[in-house]
Amino acid sequence: MAGTRTESHWVEVAVTGPTPAEDAIVWRLMGLSGRGVEVADAPDGRLTVTAWFDPVKWAEAEPDLAAFLSDLPPELALPDEAGEPSWTARRVPECDWVENWKAFFRPVWPAPNLVVRPPWETVGLGPGQTEVIIDPGQAFGTGHHASTAMCLRLLTGAAPGPTGLLDVGCGTGILALAGLGLGIPRAVGLDIDPLAVRATRHNAGLNGLADRLGLIIGGPECLRGSWPLVLANLTAKDLIDLAGDLTRLTAPGGRLIASGILTKRLSEVRARYGAPVWSLEKEMSEGEWSACGLIKTKGT
Repeated sequence: MAGTRTESHWVEVAVTGPTPAEDAIVWRLMGLSGRGVEVADAPDGRLTVTAWFDPVKWAEAEPDLAAFLSDLPPELALPDEAGEPSWTARRVPECDWVENWKAFFRPVWPAPNLVVRPPWETVGLGPGQTEVIIDPGQAFGTGHHASTAMCLRLLTGAAPGPTGLLDVGCGTGILALAGLGLGIPRAVGLDIDPLAVRATRHNAGLNGLADRLGLIIGGPECLRGSWPLVLANLTAKDLIDLAGDLTRLTAPGGRLIASGILTKRLSEVRARYGAPVWSLEKEMSEGEWSACGLIKTKGT
């Protein structure tokens, strides 16, 4: 592990290796900083994730970040020939990082009838178009990453028919709020991270949807009942491990939208969500990421 230490307003992390590590690093930096991050390509196939800290928070976060980068999960491990991950830290004026960070987040259209924008941007909406306002400084999920974008595309094809939805691992609440905006009457957001639940509550307020969204801190094992639409933008490992709970929580004849799947692991996920309980409605891929829409057999 290499790094330099200063009391800093922001920390730039340059990770060498496969892009599957991107989500893990983004999520950890958001959790440590409490702010949004910027992701950019770096030379030689690397990527740079930039986060901004006040000096006190950075002093607390540095050991956690160093330990995290030295112990990435096996499925995100960096090949030996790619070198070790490293971070650098330097002091910058507050106005610089605020403006640089905001400049990175622009409105994004994951589907023709759906736009996701930060609070400081505006867009013109046409007939039948819906906007979701997401503060990217709160948790993971802004609509820019392929896994979230594909989940939103599949969601636009499923809404507004269902009477309710469950968002497992809600992050910023982007999926649940999009579903509500598209006409689904009620939603429940679930996440094991209190920061994510707080972020979802904040974003629900920005969209004027707080009265239609229930929020729970915990995992799917704590829930009872079932939903006609379940959204799970997680990882391949989580989808495999949680297959029993996600099957139980999806109503007979209901839909499960599963995303965050590395394409090389799609066959493993599909094997856990196969006949006779599940049928594949739609599958899509973007780069090395995949997502699928599944229908649960009636009577199961």
